[in-house]
Amino acid sequence: MVAQLSKKAEGCKSAGNHAYFEKDFAKAVRLYSDAIHYAPGSALLYSNRSAALLGRGWQGDAWFALQDSEQALRINASSSKAVYRRIQALRALGLLEVTCLLFPVRNFSAMSTNLWEGIPGDGSFAGE
Repeated sequence: MVAQLSKKAEGCKSAGNHAYFEKDFAKAVRLYSDAIHYAPGSALLYSNRSAALLGRGWQGDAWFALQDSEQALRINASSSKAVYRRIQALRALGLLEVTCLLFPVRNFSAMSTNLWEGIPGDGSFAGE
């Protein structure tokens, strides 16, 4: 279950989503950060900021995106969006292949959902 955001957090998130879809990633990062200030327990906001950081692509952003995806997973371990953001950040850092070698998935049939279904490969989907 997703926690209800305060009006301030929801407003910042909505403005962040708009900025993201307009490809103004720097603005989206700032707005998602503002939303996180009002709702630090929202996995969705950390996941969205992770996507915006990856879109912005400044030096160090992939590392911060990885940290945000990890925080989102600490809040909600079942968030497929946060898992996807972690994969994107690891790929951007050049660490995805190493991570797969160190932590192989051995039982794909145990996965009850298709993580990739409905998620574009270019990371163009930020928020709800």
